[in-house]
Amino acid sequence: MSSISFDNSFRSDHGSSGQLSPPSGFAFTTQGHLILSDDFNHRIQVYDNDRLLVSFGEKGKESSQLNYPKGIAVDKHDNIYVADSWNHRVQKFDLLGNHIETFGSYGEGEGELNEPYDIMVEDCGNILVVERYNHRIQWFSPEGKSLGWIGQRGTVLEEHLAYLYETSANLFSTPAFEFPTSIGTDSLGNYFITDSGNHRIAKFNKNWRRVMTFGERGEETGQFQYPLCVSIGRNDLLYVSDLNNNRIQIFSPFGQFLDSLEQIDDSTPLKAPCLTAIDSHGKLYAGLTFNPSVFRFSTPSHSLESLAGDRVQSDSKNPEWPTLKGQLAEQSAEYLRATENYAKAIELMRSETNRDRSIKIFNANLLLNLSHITLKEHSSSKNETALLGGLEIFIRQLKYSREKIQKTYEAWEEVAREFSEKEFKKNLEILEDREDPRVFNQELFNIEKQTKILFREIRATSYKHCKLSDQLAEYVSSIIASPSSAILIQRGGDNLVERLNELGEIFSTKLAIKEANELEMIEAFSALQEDQSKWNIFLTNFIANNRIVLLLTPLLFELRTLLITLKCSAQASTEKQKISTILTTVIERSPINQVVPKILLGIQEIRPAHTIIDTLWRDLIDTWVALQEENKKPLVRKLEPDYFSPVPFDIEDLNIEEIINSHNSENTKIEIKSKQLIIGNSAYYVDSFPDNFLQKISQILESQTNYDAKNNELQAQLKDLHKQCRDLSKQLKHVNPQDKRTPISIDNNISAVNFQISLLKRMVLTLEVNEDRNINRLVTGSALLASNKETSQESSTSSFYKNLSNYHSQEKTHVDCIAKEIKKTSFRFSDLEQQLLNLNLEQSIENVDH
Repeated sequence: MSSISFDNSFRSDHGSSGQLSPPSGFAFTTQGHLILSDDFNHRIQVYDNDRLLVSFGEKGKESSQLNYPKGIAVDKHDNIYVADSWNHRVQKFDLLGNHIETFGSYGEGEGELNEPYDIMVEDCGNILVVERYNHRIQWFSPEGKSLGWIGQRGTVLEEHLAYLYETSANLFSTPAFEFPTSIGTDSLGNYFITDSGNHRIAKFNKNWRRVMTFGERGEETGQFQYPLCVSIGRNDLLYVSDLNNNRIQIFSPFGQFLDSLEQIDDSTPLKAPCLTAIDSHGKLYAGLTFNPSVFRFSTPSHSLESLAGDRVQSDSKNPEWPTLKGQLAEQSAEYLRATENYAKAIELMRSETNRDRSIKIFNANLLLNLSHITLKEHSSSKNETALLGGLEIFIRQLKYSREKIQKTYEAWEEVAREFSEKEFKKNLEILEDREDPRVFNQELFNIEKQTKILFREIRATSYKHCKLSDQLAEYVSSIIASPSSAILIQRGGDNLVERLNELGEIFSTKLAIKEANELEMIEAFSALQEDQSKWNIFLTNFIANNRIVLLLTPLLFELRTLLITLKCSAQASTEKQKISTILTTVIERSPINQVVPKILLGIQEIRPAHTIIDTLWRDLIDTWVALQEENKKPLVRKLEPDYFSPVPFDIEDLNIEEIINSHNSENTKIEIKSKQLIIGNSAYYVDSFPDNFLQKISQILESQTNYDAKNNELQAQLKDLHKQCRDLSKQLKHVNPQDKRTPISIDNNISAVNFQISLLKRMVLTLEVNEDRNINRLVTGSALLASNKETSQESSTSSFYKNLSNYHSQEKTHVDCIAKEIKKTSFRFSDLEQQLLNLNLEQSIENVDH
């Protein structure tokens, strides 16, 4: 890319220096005259090159008066729109400064504004206003009527946490901005917004769907420290004023960093640039935060295509440039050329052996773009090598990501355990009145700081892993659902099976550690009454298990994406036989078919994730059953004599094979073929019953009452413990700030109650699993009984089926009652949610005189 050259500056010597302030807004008339906001002088100035033509405005709140004007826009009739920032309104003037209209007032409701910072007038006449302190973009009609807005306040961290923990949209919705300050548009109608407080640029398509964001806080190229203004040149290059990095950075519309302007000339650095604009001749105008001058530069005029071609030649090992060529080709619907360039970029990424460099140049969007082209049936056969290379790259990056999570966790675990030990010692001194308030514990302070840093790091790596898992799921789904070759589908399926195995090994190790910690906690908890020092063991392991749960969160997310990919691939692929084979491996073949059930048994306290994964697993089994061939021979199962004994509700010696069989038997057909009872993929001979068969299955039916009673008991205990936890939390809020002892005792008790809640949840889960097994035995036994012509006619059998029918009716009534209660509660929740929304809208916001 040709370097940007300085042309000239003006405005520095217009009158005395006291009459000028740094510019805060740029725009151009249809004749090419520069309009600028003279910020501290509360006026608008119009220049023809360096000659002042018009100046209007003064400080005030009346029409035509201004209060720190910021962004400016000009419509096709040369009307001037000014973001009258501290008056929280937009004013419209003609070229001579005659006032035409005003709209907006201070507030956060419809048609209200809070520090409007930039303006754009669309070709249709609608006006877009960037509201810095309402953290949104609001549309207005040409008459000044609000047409709605997009955005809410939110930091990158909050956005990442909302994604990681799947916060509902009514609590946190995207897009989120943190002090947005400017808006620009390219030749295709894409919008670019400087999300300054989040140190990034947000790109939206012409339908206002967020396409991407790029940038993060930092000093490296492509990073920002408060980007304040974005301007788009004739060749769709983005010029971004990077305030605290003292530079203007240049990007492609796809976010590739291209160049940086850090000097005005050879001897003058660019200090705190806050404003940019590009005129119709491609001249770049820049304004600085502490300088009233306007600086003008010449910019490259060649196209993005030629620029990308030059970079491919000069920086041939960098996959960014063939990626850029591919993106430009895809944008023009030249899919063959796009895939050729994407393939070159993928090969460059694939051949990179340096781990750090490999992570740095990895581009998930490139791989997804190629998979989307394949899904659209564009040159799919020619993409095979590139797609396989992309899959290899994705897998490598996911493994790197898992390794980083575990490495960060191990470092965090080591430091956190040391911190727990020292914190417990300090708390013990407080409880025993041995603390010296004059002594600052520097060692504890330092290790606590280190613990927090590692906690933030594990959270950041977890977000990246979840995002990567999502992207890989989309990539594999696109490959399998596209008209791909058999080898692509097989590789995609093999990847899913391999990853499921890897996750199973990680979970097995971590859940075993968690289980050992729980045993130590139970032992310590039992001895707390006699020995208060046991709190150290209890709390250390309790907090350690919380860390394990945090470690498992992104891996559970990966597991979810994997199960969803399997299901969606089975539904979308035309290669049903190959997909069925893959699912058979996952669901029917040991030991991989034990991975998900074992994970479900170990994550009882992560209830939302447990519910979702359990549902996905059952859905996947249903999908697999539907894919089975009609003539597939079922597996003949021999029932042990005690199989039809009731499953005790409190037994924790869980039979994993029976659990899997119970899952696999749900929602499957029950039929008789060749003297065999067929339930799903299992077959049982109907002419051989164990001794006392009817008595045993009758006992199974009777035992269901025990399950109902025990479930009610456990739910009541859970309700009571949750109340205890809430009460303790309320007590904690009302403790005197000078009281250092009470919070320690309350926090300890909260941990103890939460541990009991966790144990009860495990008991509830065990109860559910055992009840599933019990019901599966009941259904199998009932079907066997009915399939035998001799026993099915006996009076005792009729009595059994009558009892079974009664039980079924009771359960159906119970389910109907629950459904009605859920519906009633949903309506109530919706009503309360609307009341809360109305209350928020009714809050009066007083005008603030700045």
